[in-house]
Amino acid sequence: MITASPGSLSFYLYLLLLPALVLANGLIAGLTLGLLSLDETKLAVLAKSGNAAQKSAANRIQPLRKNSHLLLATLLLGNTVINETLPILLQGLVPNEWIAIGVSVVLVLTFAELIPQALCTHYGLQIGSKFAWFVYILRFLVYPVAYPISKILDFFLGKNQGALYKKAELKEFVTLHGQIHGGDLTADEVKIVQGTLSLHNKTVEQVMTRLDHVFMLPADVMLDEDVIYSIAETGHSRIPVFEKEKNDIIGIMLVKSLILLDDSVPTRVRDLDLIVAKRMKLDTNLFEAINYFQEGASHLSIVSDSDGLVVGICTLEDCIEEILLEEVLDESDQFTDNTHTTRVQRRPKSERRLYVRGDQNV
Repeated sequence: MITASPGSLSFYLYLLLLPALVLANGLIAGLTLGLLSLDETKLAVLAKSGNAAQKSAANRIQPLRKNSHLLLATLLLGNTVINETLPILLQGLVPNEWIAIGVSVVLVLTFAELIPQALCTHYGLQIGSKFAWFVYILRFLVYPVAYPISKILDFFLGKNQGALYKKAELKEFVTLHGQIHGGDLTADEVKIVQGTLSLHNKTVEQVMTRLDHVFMLPADVMLDEDVIYSIAETGHSRIPVFEKEKNDIIGIMLVKSLILLDDSVPTRVRDLDLIVAKRMKLDTNLFEAINYFQEGASHLSIVSDSDGLVVGICTLEDCIEEILLEEVLDESDQFTDNTHTTRVQRRPKSERRLYVRGDQNV
């Protein structure tokens, strides 16, 4: 290589091309790291839920990231061509080839590797969107070589798709976005998301109330003062009604139906408008259970085993507690888990205060 004489046209040409190639090489190195670190899943999320600037940037980058192997081949070919050209240009400016190699290494390492990649690590989305036009031009120039290379990579490695997480991975991903790890999600938000993701893995059997812990009423029992008081003490809004045995549940009584009950007329539980008792299997997952409750048939379901024998009940509240990962307590609740429910002890009759039509303080 003949050294260009200072003041000659070739000297000034080399002098102009050198910084231009160094900058172009730095831009390519930065875009390689920045663009390829943005997978399609993240770009799709930003395009739909990001702010205005993020949406615009993601929409510009998405077409480039759809074929990641073509993008990779384009950027690496451009980088390789420039890296081979720089020493040749420097040999035209300096007399010694070792000096040319040394200067080339320093320029490439500092201005074409370290600084661009450090910037694109933090601002890959913004820089990638601003220089998407540059990638399109480069792809056009090297397309005849880059396209066959990308097809070979597709054949042996398969097309690269956005990262999709399994449920266990997604739960851990959400945990790492909690405030305890520096994220934006509160502890309650993390628990709710994790609880929701676990619904498919939990069954009705795990959350139901066993039959021997369920407050129930015989169908033929008279709704007198003692029975009504017992119902009031439980705090339940729905009570299963059985015929002769607890396994023979004929319906569900809504406690609010007692509000209009005429106490002057003897009434049995079976005389009320009972809700048909729907059934679930023990192995029904909680996601299916919630879908059932959403249909509006009832917020309480009878749980039976594989032989059709009633073994317990499951309520909408039981399912919600598994989403919240904590107990849901109302005004009348004591803190007890459904699987170990204990009945509230009744007070002596002399201490009761129950309002019945036409009489107070009974």
